[in-house]
Parts: sequence; C-alpha cells; structure tokens
Amino acid sequence: MIPFSFFADTKLRAFIYKRELQKQCKTLEELAEKVISFMDFTFIKEKINESQEMDRLYLEKSCGFIDFYHHLYPPQLREIYDPPLVLYYLGNPEILSLNYSAIVGTRKASVVSLFSTRKLVDVLRNNFTLSRNESMPENESLHTTSKHFKDSSEEMHSLGIVSGMALGIDKEAMQTSIDLNLPTLGVLGTPAYVEYPFGNLKLYKQMKAYEKGCLISELLPLDRYAKWTFPMRNRIITGIARKVFLMETPAKSGAMSSANNALDQNKEIFIFSDPRQENNKGGDHLIADGANSFGLQDLGIQGEIKHITDLEKDLKLNSNKKALSAWDSYSSFIKSSESSQVESLGSGYYFIGNS
Repeated sequence: MIPFSFFADTKLRAFIYKRELQKQCKTLEELAEKVISFMDFTFIKEKINESQEMDRLYLEKSCGFIDFYHHLYPPQLREIYDPPLVLYYLGNPEILSLNYSAIVGTRKASVVSLFSTRKLVDVLRNNFTLSRNESMPENESLHTTSKHFKDSSEEMHSLGIVSGMALGIDKEAMQTSIDLNLPTLGVLGTPAYVEYPFGNLKLYKQMKAYEKGCLISELLPLDRYAKWTFPMRNRIITGIARKVFLMETPAKSGAMSSANNALDQNKEIFIFSDPRQENNKGGDHLIADGANSFGLQDLGIQGEIKHITDLEKDLKLNSNKKALSAWDSYSSFIKSSESSQVESLGSGYYFIGNS
C-alpha cells in the first residue's frame, strides 16, 4: 500500500491537479497506480521510502489520516480546484464531513468585530437566517444588506464553525464555538501537531480535549511553515465552508486572501461592516465591488457600543459645572441606567443593551 504522505508532495499534487487524475479514480490505491504509470521507478521508490517515514512520524504524534476518497473527507473541499489529497488530523475525524460556516478576520481585530464574532456564532448555532429587523425604517442603510441575506436560495444553517487558529477573529470564533458546544474545526498552516501561534496554547489545549473538535493540516511533519503556508491553508478553510464570514479585513491580509479564495471557489461571502472598525479597508473594497455586507442589527443586536469616555457626553455636568471623569461617568451610568444589559467589551468599550 502506498503511504498517505506520498500524496502530500507539492510537485506530485500539482502533476495530479493539472491532469485532474483525482477525478478519474475512486480510491487512493487506484490513484497511486495511475500516478506511478507516469513516473520513473527510481523516483517513485525514493518517494515511497520518504513517505513511510512521514507517516510514521505523524502516527507517533497520535495523528490520523483522511484521504480524498474517504467518506469523512469534507464534501465541499472535494469541489475546489486543488483539494488536499490527504488531510492529517488530531481530534475527532467524525466531524469533518459536517456542514460548516467559516469565520475569519484580522489578528488585530477591533472590539466591535470581536463582539460581533461572538454574536454571529450564536446566531449560526440557532440556525437563524440573518434578516433585517422589521421595525427598522425602510430607508435604513442596512436594508440592502438584509435583502442579500433574504435573497439567498439556502438558509444559513450551520452545524459547526471552521477557522484558522490564528489570534484575533479566528480565536474568538473558535473559542465561542467551543463554549457553545458546536463542532469546531481548526485548519493549520503548520503540521497538525504543531501549536502555533504560541498565544493560542490555551485554545490548542481545549481543542485537543474537546470531543467535538478537530485540527487538520495538509503539511508533512518536517515541512517548514512560513508566510506562504498560511495562504495555502486559507483555501482549505473556505473550501470546507458553505458560507464565509469576514469579520474584519485589512486590504493586505490573510483575511483578504481568504476572501479571494472564497470568490475563486464560488462561495457566498458576507462582510461585517461597522464604523468603529479600524482595519476593514479590504472589507470596504469587497462591499464596494458588490459583496454582501451585514452589521450589528442584522445579528439581532439591540443596543449600542460606547467608549467609556463617550459616556461623559451623555451625562449632565455636576454641581460644580465640571465634567465628570470617565470612570465617574460610567459609575453614574450604571447606577442610573434603565438598561437591562451592560457588557464590558475590553479596551474601554461597553455594550449597552436595550431594556
């Protein structure tokens, strides 16, 4: 039997994709026979020996293998131009064939984008279809966005969340998915057992212990992971998903790479947009080009987000005609507010829910 890692070689995969050999076969063994018929025997023998060692190293790390023809291989991923012929996994492979929504975005995310990421995961958990609040005025700027959601031929039902295990939006989406007990799939730009970035070590530990979690990669154990491996990973994230949500997208970023992959794969993309975002120029360009956009109200969020310093403007001057300090303003607000929900979002921002 040909080792799984035989099919992870970059040049060999390119050879197979160019001739669409994977579509002409029904098993990995059949594909191996077809590939070998084109290759030099000495080259094949060397590759098989190397691949056996790679398989052994992965097995030592308690990783498993899912090939392109396996019934658990993600069905949406099969449809892209260059699907991985072998996925290395750590975790529960039974979740790989489920229906996923991808949530991605910048590592340096704005507070409003992180907050909305948590809300979006909850929306997808409840199998809601994002739509305009019927009480909103017809001239409300978001009504066009809602029309995009409503016009979709398929409701945004999601069984799980897939993302890239990066800091920022990815981390927020996956952590929330775990907290809400959803199937959670992490696609890596490193070998499947490598914990990177180091700022996510706690999340990696949770994923490995989580019964509905799985980490996957197409990289071999000794492959060097670098800047180029992460854009390659992004095509897998979007390839697995039915719909792709970009929560904050700088003009030059991995999130923009994901957007381009999703468009090439003919996926439906949704861009989160809010005036408080600091790094969404790429998202703005995508919206200008006709991409679907959505905002807080489309997520059913009733309330507003304010910085602690803005609360001064909402309160009257004290008896000495001096403005209250930011902290005094906040304290006064908490005591006097009729709001049913005040949630700290970090960096001095608060969500103030409607009563």
